[in-house]
Amino acid sequence: MTKAKQAQSESKGSLLIGIIAVIAIVVGIFLVNNNKPQIDDYVGKDAKQSYEELTAAGHEVEFAYDYNNKYSGYTKEDFQDFIIRELGLETYSQAPYTITKQENDGNKAILYIKHDALIEADKAKEEKKATLEEKLGVAEAMTACEMYGKRTHRDFDMHSVLGQIAQEAKDENTWYLKYKVDADGYEGLTMECYVTGTSAAPEVTDFIVY
Repeated sequence: MTKAKQAQSESKGSLLIGIIAVIAIVVGIFLVNNNKPQIDDYVGKDAKQSYEELTAAGHEVEFAYDYNNKYSGYTKEDFQDFIIRELGLETYSQAPYTITKQENDGNKAILYIKHDALIEADKAKEEKKATLEEKLGVAEAMTACEMYGKRTHRDFDMHSVLGQIAQEAKDENTWYLKYKVDADGYEGLTMECYVTGTSAAPEVTDFIVY
């Protein structure tokens, strides 16, 4: 065998080994993924029932609390006190928790849960916001606040893109907007503005800069 043929043969052998190695890696990844514990999706379901089903199936379960998509490691007792304060309750309601988000880590399901009273409160807020937006769009409310600020303060600049602090439907007729602004030669001030009326005729009812 000439040196050229020998080199060609060695090259083909190396290529074949490389292909076999790639196939082995792909098969290994496939087997690993298929051997992972399969955990069902429990989002939207009752937390207690889901816990019982998951542990009965041999899975680990970890809970975290969800308050407006801000997940925290509150202890159960601290979270109950928090709910009482937020909702103005005299005692903690034993209403069930619902799972709002789920993450799986191997054989463990991490369940983010939210008190049903908070879920109902969020729904009420969204309904109130939707009713308000039909009459008065938030963009028109922001413009009204900005124009009012320009009329009442020197060099008024509302940070409408990055300066939002709060943008809430105070009720079905009024927007509450809180933004960072520059005004009267000062930077980084805070504006609070209440707007009612309609998109065609918004009316600023309260306005303060500090």
